[in-house]
Amino acid sequence: MAQDARTRSVRYAFISILALLAMLVGFTGDKILPITVDEDPVVKTATTPAPTKTSKPEAQPTKDPLAGDPAPALLEAGDLKEVRGVIGDQKAQANTLIKRWFAANGTGKADDGFVSWAAAQLPAEPSTVQRQTEQATVKQLTSSRDAAGNRAARWLNDHGCQDVWMSFTSEQLSLRSTTDDEPTETEIKTVLKLASEVASAGQDRSGSPAASQPKPCSGATKPARDDCSCSYPSTQSTMSAAARTYLGKLSPYRNDQYAWMEQQVDLAALYAGLELPSDVGSGALLGNLVGKYVLVTRGHAKP
Repeated sequence: MAQDARTRSVRYAFISILALLAMLVGFTGDKILPITVDEDPVVKTATTPAPTKTSKPEAQPTKDPLAGDPAPALLEAGDLKEVRGVIGDQKAQANTLIKRWFAANGTGKADDGFVSWAAAQLPAEPSTVQRQTEQATVKQLTSSRDAAGNRAARWLNDHGCQDVWMSFTSEQLSLRSTTDDEPTETEIKTVLKLASEVASAGQDRSGSPAASQPKPCSGATKPARDDCSCSYPSTQSTMSAAARTYLGKLSPYRNDQYAWMEQQVDLAALYAGLELPSDVGSGALLGNLVGKYVLVTRGHAKP
C-alpha cells in the first residue's frame, strides 16, 4: 500500500510539473521553449537577383549645333530635280572606284594616301560649251529667287557643310534602335574633314586652287573662276555626299531624309549662283568615296 501511495505521489508531482510548464509556455510563447524547424539551406541562403540591364539604349545627352539658328522653310521640293539626277548618277561609279582602292590597299586606315587617291579620281573638267549650258540652267533657276528662297539658301550655305550633319548625328545617338550601328561624333568629324581635304586636293588638280575658294558654307562669293563664283568640285557637295553615305548606312531608315538634305544643300549652291551642276556632280562622286572609305576602315561595312 505504501508503495502504491508513493507511486501515485510521484505521478501527481510529475503531472503538476507538466501543467506548470504548459502554463509558462502559454504566458511566454517560445522564449523558454523555442520551437525549431528544419530550414532548407538553399532557400535560406538565396538572395534576390539583381535586375538585369535592359537592352534598350540609354538616352544620351546631345548638343545640337543648329539650336542657335533654327532652319527656315527650305527650298521647294519640286526644284530638287535640278540636282537629284546629278547626285544619283555618281553612285555606280563611286562603287566601282572604291572597290579598286580596297583591292589595292586593303581595309586598314590610310587617310593621307586615300585623300591623294580620291582627288585623282576627279573626272576631267567639263568643256567650256558644257559649262555655258550649265550656267544657263543656273541662271534660269536663280531668276526665280524670292525672299523665302534666299533665306533658305543662305541658311543652307551657312550650315549645310557641317552643322546639319552633326545635328543628324546627335539625333541618331539619341533615337536609335537596339540593332542600329552607332555613329560617333569623332567619326562624323573625320568624314567631313576628309571630304573637305579631298575637295581641296581636287580643286588644286582642276586649277581651282583651294586658297581661292570661298570657305565651305561661309556664304562668301569670291570668284574662283572667270565665268562663275564656283569651284570644281564643290566642297559642300563633297562633304554632304560623304556625310549622307556614312550616316545613311548606319541608320538606313533615315536615308531618305539624309538624301533630301543633301539635295537641299546642293541646290542652295546652285540657287545662290555659287556652283554649277558639274561642280555638284563631281563633289557627289568624291563624297561617296569618302563615306564608303570611312565605313569600311572604321569597321561598319565590308568592302
